[in-house]
Amino acid sequence: MRGFSADSSFAAPSTRTVGAALSFWFMGLSAVIEGESGDELERVDDVTNILHRLLPSKEGVDYRSIWAIDCYGDTVFNYLQIPRFLVEWRQMAACASRPTEVALVQTIERMAERVGSDRHIYLKFYGD
Repeated sequence: MRGFSADSSFAAPSTRTVGAALSFWFMGLSAVIEGESGDELERVDDVTNILHRLLPSKEGVDYRSIWAIDCYGDTVFNYLQIPRFLVEWRQMAACASRPTEVALVQTIERMAERVGSDRHIYLKFYGD
């Protein structure tokens, strides 16, 4: 069996390369407004996993709507579900303290309000 020598074409990935790959691999949720045909109307990406930290656990009995947002799958809300979503979202938003958290939460709240006023668009969360 042949081993690798110091001048081999194989090189172990650097820490920087591994870190970049891991941050790409474990990216956060994306919130998207889509039309009925799946066309993307608006999008915000949570690249630093803010929502993963803020969203309630599955045991959060006070959250009958947003606890269903799956960080690893897809979740869809329509205009009928948005009023309850917004009540819970605003309760959760009180936990956001950093400017980046507040900005993301407010952007998604505005997107949800838009969906609540139109029967033909949807708020979708895409996990990794």
